[in-house]
Amino acid sequence: MTRRAVAFLVWLVSTTATSALDWGVQAFLRELSFREDAAAPAAEVQAAEFSRPPAPPRIPDQPVPPPPSPPPLPEDWRREPAGAVDLFVLSQEKRWELGKAKVVDADGEPVEDMRSRLKLLLWQLKMDYGDLVAVGTASCEGLLSREGSRAGRRSEHLVEWLREALSELDDAAPRQIYRLNLGQFRDCRGLSPDQTDDQRRVIVLAFRNKQHGLNLDALREALRQDLAGHSPLGFDPSDYSEFSLYEAR
Repeated sequence: MTRRAVAFLVWLVSTTATSALDWGVQAFLRELSFREDAAAPAAEVQAAEFSRPPAPPRIPDQPVPPPPSPPPLPEDWRREPAGAVDLFVLSQEKRWELGKAKVVDADGEPVEDMRSRLKLLLWQLKMDYGDLVAVGTASCEGLLSREGSRAGRRSEHLVEWLREALSELDDAAPRQIYRLNLGQFRDCRGLSPDQTDDQRRVIVLAFRNKQHGLNLDALREALRQDLAGHSPLGFDPSDYSEFSLYEAR
């Protein structure tokens, strides 16, 4: 082999080795770069998880307390729930006098302190109620038209007593008072006048929702539905001749 050939062979071997070395170095660097790029997101996630504040401790569910018991009523009054209202009925020993628009006791003596009795009722309830309804009733004796008017006058007297009682309470919440005239009891059912006292009960309705949001017509129908078929303390509006609701003036 000539000297020129040997020199060419040496050059060729050295060039090939250098190229291979360069290629290897470049491949190694690419692999290293790839591994660093792949590891970056995991490191970022780990750092984010490390910097995230711990979750607050879970507070155990607290038991729901039972609703408070209604305050005790004055001795003369009895309570009966009916739909959205509660009925408060004065004891049968005190009722509207037959043929009159005043309240009497069991001996026929006038009850002169109706305002005080209503004030005691409203104060005892702490006025946790909304609007009030004064109910007027008349027993089965007499003419229908006359007794219907008498029931209306009784509801008006009840409105006056309620207003006087409210004016003496430390309660500034505005309340509408309505009159509900039920008219005359339809059927005497063979009872004598001294046996119809329960047809002339003194009744006040109180809304448990302070904002019922109903106009007069809708309110009348809601009351009618609440009281329909309901006979609290022997009182059933369907036994009476009408169901007329008014805003008290």
